[in-house]
Amino acid sequence: MRISFLGVVLAGGKASRMAGQPKGLMPFKGRPMCQYILIALKPVCNGIAINVNKSLSLYKEFSDLVFADEEQFANLGPLSGIYSALCFAEIHDFTHIIISPCDTPNIQQELFRQLRRKAETTTDTIFYAKSHLGLQPLHAVLPVVSSKKQLEIFLQTTQEKRVVDFYHACHGQVITWENEESFLNINRMSELDV
Repeated sequence: MRISFLGVVLAGGKASRMAGQPKGLMPFKGRPMCQYILIALKPVCNGIAINVNKSLSLYKEFSDLVFADEEQFANLGPLSGIYSALCFAEIHDFTHIIISPCDTPNIQQELFRQLRRKAETTTDTIFYAKSHLGLQPLHAVLPVVSSKKQLEIFLQTTQEKRVVDFYHACHGQVITWENEESFLNINRMSELDV
């Protein structure tokens, strides 16, 4: 089977702690945050896309593939973005997605390479990152077809809509990433260049 990877930057959140501004476009050390993730994903993936729910036209400066959440499961937090990414990847014939949130500008390409290598070895398993401070479920690789089916069932039948719970339901596996700085999460205006 031919394996192909769509890298997806998750930028569809409400950014309530950023005064509603599109978080991925906010400046961090001289460039929009989403650009750091795109740069890290690009050499590892066969295509790059961005999941957003507002400012779609602004994000198109960074990728031709920009898509919003599927209406069926909109407003469910990160799982909305993951489900929509799986749908988008399936339409475009990718076998896997590698996801990363738009607000972790220190993320390193080697983490995505490790996720890809794991998926190439065990193609039907979800792998996600873990650091010594805990799980990092939004840095993950998911097989498209099986994950989409399982996530549909999970969203229809589960009260608590947490990413980690979905991964546990799918018997996802963790990979350990020692560099804690990679997961620096920028959530507030005070942490930016503005």
